[in-house]
Amino acid sequence: MVKKIISLFLTFLLLCSSVSVLAYSTESAQILLKSMNIMSGDENGNMNLEDNVTRAEFAKIAVNSSKYKNSVALGAAISVFKDCTYQHWSAPYVKVAVTNGVLTGYPDGTFKPENTVLYEEAITVILKLLGYTNEDFGNSWPYGQAGLAQNLSLNKNVSKGIGDTLTREDVLTLIYNMLTSKAKNSDKEYITQVDGVFYEDAVIMATNREDTSVGGNSVLTSVGTFKLNDSFDYSHVGLKGDLAVKSNGEVLAFMPYVQDSSKYVVYTALENSVVAYKDGQLTELDVSDNTTVYSGTDKLSFSSARGQMNTGDVIYVVKDSKGSVEYLTLASDVMEGPYTLSAYSDTWYTMFTDSMTDLTVMRDGIKVNTTDLKTNDILYYSPDLNIVFAYSRKITGIYEKATPNKDTPEKVVISGTEYSIESVAAFNKLSSNGTLEFGDTVTLLFGKDGKIADVVSGKTVAVDSTTVGYLVETGTKAFTDENNDSYTAKYVKMILPDGTEAQYVASREYTNYINSVMKVSFKDGVASLSTVGKSDVGGTVRAAPMLIGDDKVASNVKILDVSTVNKDFLGNAVNTYMVRLDGISLSSSSVLWSKKNTDGEICELILKDVTGDSCEYGIVTKAPTKDDSSPNYTIDVSGTQYNSSGAYYGSVTISSPVKLSISKGRVGSISALKSINGNVSNVTENSITLKNTTYTLSDKVVIYKKNGYSNYTVMAKSELKDGDKISAYRDKEEKYGGRIRVIIVQN
Repeated sequence: MVKKIISLFLTFLLLCSSVSVLAYSTESAQILLKSMNIMSGDENGNMNLEDNVTRAEFAKIAVNSSKYKNSVALGAAISVFKDCTYQHWSAPYVKVAVTNGVLTGYPDGTFKPENTVLYEEAITVILKLLGYTNEDFGNSWPYGQAGLAQNLSLNKNVSKGIGDTLTREDVLTLIYNMLTSKAKNSDKEYITQVDGVFYEDAVIMATNREDTSVGGNSVLTSVGTFKLNDSFDYSHVGLKGDLAVKSNGEVLAFMPYVQDSSKYVVYTALENSVVAYKDGQLTELDVSDNTTVYSGTDKLSFSSARGQMNTGDVIYVVKDSKGSVEYLTLASDVMEGPYTLSAYSDTWYTMFTDSMTDLTVMRDGIKVNTTDLKTNDILYYSPDLNIVFAYSRKITGIYEKATPNKDTPEKVVISGTEYSIESVAAFNKLSSNGTLEFGDTVTLLFGKDGKIADVVSGKTVAVDSTTVGYLVETGTKAFTDENNDSYTAKYVKMILPDGTEAQYVASREYTNYINSVMKVSFKDGVASLSTVGKSDVGGTVRAAPMLIGDDKVASNVKILDVSTVNKDFLGNAVNTYMVRLDGISLSSSSVLWSKKNTDGEICELILKDVTGDSCEYGIVTKAPTKDDSSPNYTIDVSGTQYNSSGAYYGSVTISSPVKLSISKGRVGSISALKSINGNVSNVTENSITLKNTTYTLSDKVVIYKKNGYSNYTVMAKSELKDGDKISAYRDKEEKYGGRIRVIIVQN
């Protein structure tokens, strides 16, 4: 975009050879001329644009828009014309205009101050202010002046001509045109003769209301930071327009372009969209990679700015006439918080606001009632949108390490996983000034950015009695205490329904319960596990009405699909969603755990290999014979080789596409897939058609090109084409959750 920086209100710096004319509107002209004290309204601020302008009024307007404006001597007893004596209010302005050759009177020695100014009189004055003289006009007054004014476009948006009287709107437009026209023999606009700067295509980024890092009496724009004046309109934040600034850096006026602008709060930024809140609802904004984002004084592409967008950031979105996003303005995180809801009460909201009127509460991305908040939820407040954001994610584990040290921890290791600290409260509790020691069982409370917002001790705070997870590891582990002395303790590691891992100091080892769903209880920070009862949930999954059979499902349901319940296999798990399960009939044996909320809706589910998405899929490139004493398999998974030894799978041979579980690089059970052969008649991002039947592809489908016996190379999905002869392999039928997992293209 070509940016013109114009000294006064305009130092016209051309960034390319073409010149674009400033867009005109009566409103913009009023804002500019009012801010420059060239034209002002009556005592009520009304401009009365339909009124005629007298010669006396025009004299004042002309002087106020000139470099002579500071030489007006109000109260001086000077009479220039017999009908405009020193007692007339306009005499000081007429005196300055006449002295500097801008205005003249009539041959009879009069000025006729109360006569309405004529078009030709006004343009003559304007041309003189621009530096033109009688030599430029010629002798055919007023036609020479009118012709020159037309050539200079001074009469643009003015319908009057020679002999016509002028209204205040006519004069407003003529003066605006003069300010934005070049003076004679100059490459700068006339407005540069008045002290100030004008920026075209400036974007108002933020004030202290949107970004606390901006000074209290300042405004951040795409062209710099300036001081606010008393008349600044805060609703202009996020808009693009023409910005007028005094030489001392104070904003005179901002004239926004006509735009469709809305304010949102960011939830997350994705590859080609922004998920954001507006009016308490989540909405998705389609944004292309090259869409302009104004961030601070930087002008970025969306692909570059996406990483700067965090939950809670305010964005101003401007759309074009077709409803597409034209550009974004990104303000910094202005949410208050984090705060820990230590105990729910009817007055919890007073930490943010005086009233609950129109207050919206979003918990884990879902709009909820205020009574749905729970003890130890982490809260933030957006005053701009009057929204409270609550986050319930918690992890309980063993406090093992702090970096760079326990005196000034920035990150901590809990049960083998490192987490960053967000708040002062968490810092104080995890540092040497706190009461938490290495080896303690702690519960981390996470905030909006997945960092630790607060910590509670596992010894003193009761964990939810219905905390349930999938046990994947147990044993004895070495730990280091505050004095760097080593000690051992029994532990368990579980995957919770939201997909997070939790590790606890345990009362004993639970080897016989590996890959089982277990309930956790604590005493003095030590975990004990017990088995869970049988679930009564089952039936056809319907994603749109959020139903499983006749049971309602909560909009924020957490669903975990595990690979196996066999303690001798490697277990794995993956989060899944209602849309992935849509249409599948869940048998009671496939539902290992279910939990309902206070509204009777299913809020947690743990399933047994319903989707198959917790496993990996590939092709066997090396297989043993039945007689091998040490059977060993090599499996290619998207070009990565894995080995499995110690077990023999009779149905799995060399070149068999297979399903396998992989955990920490180790291969668990292996099973062969079922084939569908044919020629491709259509392939899309999500499906493939063979023999007039369309099959859904796994989002991680592996495609191989067969180059010879047990020789395969990985292909991209985009390389598949109509007519290719292929063998497609799936783990089970779609109605039971299956997908096409492996495709082999015959050479």
